[in-house]
Amino acid sequence: MQHPFIHKRRWTLLKWLAGVPVFSLLACFLLDKLVQHRKSDAALKRLFRKKQIDARIRYFNADGRMLRYVAVGNDNLPTLLFLHGSPGSLSFYAPLLTDPRLLQKFKMLAIDRPGYGYSGFGVPEPSIEQQANRIEKLIEGFGSIRRPLIIIGYSYGAAIACRILMNKPGIADGLLLLAPPIQPGKEKYFSVTPVLETPFIRSFMPRLLRSINTEKFHHYDELTQMLPYWNRIQVPVLYVQGEKDSWAYPANAAFARGQLTNVPWLRIHFLKNRGHFFTYTAQEIIQQKILELYHSITNRPADPIHPGFA
Repeated sequence: MQHPFIHKRRWTLLKWLAGVPVFSLLACFLLDKLVQHRKSDAALKRLFRKKQIDARIRYFNADGRMLRYVAVGNDNLPTLLFLHGSPGSLSFYAPLLTDPRLLQKFKMLAIDRPGYGYSGFGVPEPSIEQQANRIEKLIEGFGSIRRPLIIIGYSYGAAIACRILMNKPGIADGLLLLAPPIQPGKEKYFSVTPVLETPFIRSFMPRLLRSINTEKFHHYDELTQMLPYWNRIQVPVLYVQGEKDSWAYPANAAFARGQLTNVPWLRIHFLKNRGHFFTYTAQEIIQQKILELYHSITNRPADPIHPGFA
């Protein structure tokens, strides 16, 4: 006869094993609801209304894929186009889209990249080329973009920005790359990424994580496909990265220097004591770099740099 203590331990173990998948599913459900890195149209409208900013929130059909974008500022001003990283959405750039200094000088556009925000949340587009093609169509769909046009790409958005200018060298006038993982293999990679990409596990993953993982899984191959085309980029490039970036390794800067051979100039700025996520904690750095690039492109005197800016 089995000892009651042994029987009790086995029953406890069985209950624990049965509870693990239930707990995991519940955790995935909660993460899916609570961690989305996006703001709804209504939340964005409230934000812009509070700041007394006229913002247009629209959806554009690019080859069957709906992309959400927001446009703020005077149509007669030069244009900024913001591309977010992973995770992220156009909401990441809300402090810049509402910045009085930038609104005086620019019309600003920000896009939810495919798989993020409200551009098919959780249904990623692993192809950098396809993402670039769709965003090109959105740019061309405006029809009245005032030049110069500067494209700003942060993290995974940087490669998309580069690919746009590889495909259409004349579509923009300047490129600002922020913490850009653009060299194949020179970024943090996780051994669990291929496991999470299996169809069974993906079916239980939070939607945001699906988009993140799929881009991460395909990023090396996608960047490799871009290698023959770097000499197509022919606009001034400002490259900004934290010197302690452990996600997009600083070696990406040397790669940019070696590949961007047809640009009028390339300036590489490393930010002291900053990591990959400096853009979250100090967006005034982005503001100042935008102005620096714009003044260099237009040969205008630069505005005084605030002492707190890097």
